Amino acid sequence: MAAKATQHCTEKHRLLMAYNRAVLEWSHAVRDLSDQAGAGNSHFLLLMSKVGAARTTTQRAKSAYSAHVAEHRC
Repeated sequence: MAAKATQHCTEKHRLLMAYNRAVLEWSHAVRDLSDQAGAGNSHFLLLMSKVGAARTTTQRAKSAYSAHVAEHRC
């Protein structure tokens, strides 16, 4: 049983990489918003929307990863 737990799980790896990409996308969206803060930019609402969408994607990716690990114990 212990040997099985230490085997490489490709699905766990794929989900972790998806989560990492989502976090990076979220961080870029926040950086873009921060760069435009106070500039009177008309794109503020669009940037806020991108931050919100990236946050949602990150939350879903984290949930998928956590659910996989909890279910498969890998």
